[in-house]
Amino acid sequence: MWRFLVTDDNPKGYKLEDILNAIRNEMFERATKIMEDKRPKLSA
Repeated sequence: MWRFLVTDDNPKGYKLEDILNAIRNEMFERATKIMEDKRPKLSA
């Protein structure tokens, strides 16, 4: 299996699935914050 971001501090690196899962979770958290924002929308 491929490993990414291998360093001296983290010699085993990360699996692609772990990296994609972290990205997905962050996108979900940010989208939730945007949806819950009650401030009025700015007009262009």
